[in-house]
Amino acid sequence: MKVYFVRHGLTDSNKEGRTMGQRTDQSLNDEGRRQAEDTAKNLDKDFQILFSSPLRRAFETAEIIAKELGLSIVVAHELSERDSGNLSGLLWEEIKENTVGAVDWNVVKKGEFDFSPHNGESMENVRDRLSRFLDRVKREHLDQKVLIVTHGGILRVLHIMHKQEVPDVPNLSLHELEI
Repeated sequence: MKVYFVRHGLTDSNKEGRTMGQRTDQSLNDEGRRQAEDTAKNLDKDFQILFSSPLRRAFETAEIIAKELGLSIVVAHELSERDSGNLSGLLWEEIKENTVGAVDWNVVKKGEFDFSPHNGESMENVRDRLSRFLDRVKREHLDQKVLIVTHGGILRVLHIMHKQEVPDVPNLSLHELEI
């Protein structure tokens, strides 16, 4: 079964280079809303169900897409961004300083980083919740074309789970995965 994932639109924190995680629940900025509108217009119109993370930036993106596609939104908490713990809201330079160089963007963007030492989420926890969600999608929506709005960290983990190279995950990028 193929499932399609979209990363949410741009926020001010994305633009500033801040980590967000689950604890920074920020709205899209004007550019992010325009990105979502453009993406919505260019998506296939045959999606039958739309899931979204409950976090504001993803849900707002999903609202724009849902309006264009004529779909309602099913909120799935399992799609929330990885919890980056007490590193949430910091600039990547600040994170590197606060962790004495142990954590930087080059490590985190590969997706395998464990935030649990920083009061965040372990990779195992993220994989478990995503596996439960994907199992539910396969069980309940096998014959439907599924679109999911989520976050960059979640998309990185999904690519790792499916033994794929972790790509760049810009805002509003579309990812197709076989589940």
